[in-house]
Amino acid sequence: MSIFHSPDELSINAGMNTNTKILSHLKTTAATKDLLAKAGMGVMETRGNFDKMPVFILPIVDEKEKMVYVDNHESWSVDRDTREYRIKNPLNRHNNLIYGGLVFEWMFNGTGDFKAGMVYATDVFARGLKTVISSSLRLDVATEFDLFVLCAFYHASLYHEKIDESTLVKITTMVSGICKTSFKLTEQILERIAQRNSFEETMNTDWLAQAISTLDNHSLRNFDYVALTTCMKNMYYSGEATTRLIAALEYPPVWWGFINQVASFNSEKRTPLGALVNGLKADPSRDNFIVRVARIAATHADIV
Repeated sequence: MSIFHSPDELSINAGMNTNTKILSHLKTTAATKDLLAKAGMGVMETRGNFDKMPVFILPIVDEKEKMVYVDNHESWSVDRDTREYRIKNPLNRHNNLIYGGLVFEWMFNGTGDFKAGMVYATDVFARGLKTVISSSLRLDVATEFDLFVLCAFYHASLYHEKIDESTLVKITTMVSGICKTSFKLTEQILERIAQRNSFEETMNTDWLAQAISTLDNHSLRNFDYVALTTCMKNMYYSGEATTRLIAALEYPPVWWGFINQVASFNSEKRTPLGALVNGLKADPSRDNFIVRVARIAATHADIV
């Protein structure tokens, strides 16, 4: 197995050259129109609409130039008198730069800083996804718990190039802590899952959907990619959030950025993910996670 390094590698972008075309357009056209600006050591942002170019929601990586591009055209406006650019939506711009900074760190510096803060991200991912799936299919308590363990294991695996024996022990220990159960029981559940789904395969949406369908419950027998992505989208209700949530199934930097985005909109408690992230006024785990997100992103993007 191997991790996804760039957003271009994700299943949601499979077989598409859209990002390559957009990047080419950005580099050849945008600069001459003053619609592109540097927003940190590793991030460039758009500041206006481009002719015949679709809006891009996920950051685009330029591996050759070692740069990440984010679409911030809706966060800027042009002053009628001075014709200078002014920020009209600072929160949206801030959040998009967070995504860009996180992707840069993951892409060019590796997963080290992410592993140090992955417990909270894994907890929210597993708790949120199993809740939406369980409520939609009315799963029994035992199956819901197995699903909880599976989702936590899956997300944790996304931070590792391979799942060897040592890594499996570390993940099992972390998952048992998240699920508040013994190492032995977690190990037994993962062993049952491993008998039907190889841990050596690339961990992606297809693998997770297949693994969920092999859990011992008739309601999950036909669970597939469509069902998985639908449940993931139901965690939060917003237009462009759909693309980010599907990407977040396979790509921790986007998931981290999305948690940060949800935390910045305290009013979204009505959504399953909003309730998880913002349900408690005092949540040290969340607050520490948000600080870590900002620290990583600020290394590469001007988010202050």
